Amino acid sequence: TRFSISHNIAHIRLLFRFYFTILKKRKTTNIACHCIETIFYIGILFACINNIKSFVTQTFRRIGEFMSINLKQIVALGILVSSTSVFASTHTANFSSVADTNANANSFSYSVDGINVNVSGWSDTFNNNSNSDTEIRTAALDKFGSSGWGVDNSDECSGSGGCSPQHSMDNIGSGGWVDYDMILVSFSEAVTLTGANFGWLYNTNSTEISVSAISGALASNLNGNTWQSVVNDAGNLWSDSSHVSNYYAGISAGQTASQYWLVGAYNSIFNTSFNGGSSNNDGMKLSSIDFKVTTDIPEPQTVFSLAIGLCILVLRKRKQLS
Repeated sequence: TRFSISHNIAHIRLLFRFYFTILKKRKTTNIACHCIETIFYIGILFACINNIKSFVTQTFRRIGEFMSINLKQIVALGILVSSTSVFASTHTANFSSVADTNANANSFSYSVDGINVNVSGWSDTFNNNSNSDTEIRTAALDKFGSSGWGVDNSDECSGSGGCSPQHSMDNIGSGGWVDYDMILVSFSEAVTLTGANFGWLYNTNSTEISVSAISGALASNLNGNTWQSVVNDAGNLWSDSSHVSNYYAGISAGQTASQYWLVGAYNSIFNTSFNGGSSNNDGMKLSSIDFKVTTDIPEPQTVFSLAIGLCILVLRKRKQLS
């Protein structure tokens, strides 16, 4: 079976003719000749089968050697392929350089790295029900100095507290009410929030925030809604709360991307996996927001990146084989 199929057949047929000639010269009977002929053809058949078997085995072995990529390489290739389709870039909208508004703005527009950002104030200050307002209304944005954005709702600034505490975005009530202030951060494209920085905190030892990603339809209908209905609405894409540590709160929204994000004082209504927060003691001013933008890479770049990755894997495999 070391020879090719044609060589095997040629050699066996030569042997067959040789023996057949001898048998003929010895005048062997036709039956004996046929038996010997059958045996030789069976030999030829087995030679062909062995050659085919050897050929198939060697072919699959070579394919296996070339294509044998270990699990780590497969994972690396998967990551490469997935990363070629999307590219995430991190940005920070820093509001510390924004001019003071002195509680005279309902919304403010800002641009960072070509992405338009709009912030507006909201709070549940209407439809008083047992000293607890339920309906959401617009609220004034407040920025004094470099501390960041606060929210002045109508209840706070009309009561004896004088927009306390310190014109911040808070969940601290006085005079029998507790209102939850939030800022709606709107982007010109879908983003994923990753963190928020605060320039001022009412309670530096224990402060929590609540965050929610909502749809455009829900964002346009906040007025007259309630925080509970916002959470229950199909337009609520993700919501949870987070601790503030060293004036920073990480936001673990996973892959959730939206153009509209609510960020504000802790409200247990928004909790999904978070626990341990408390209301009526949180006040803060939003100085910056961190977010990621996920955009598609143009098709030529995708193909080029994938080609480079495949070439690296092939060269690595060849080096291993050599």
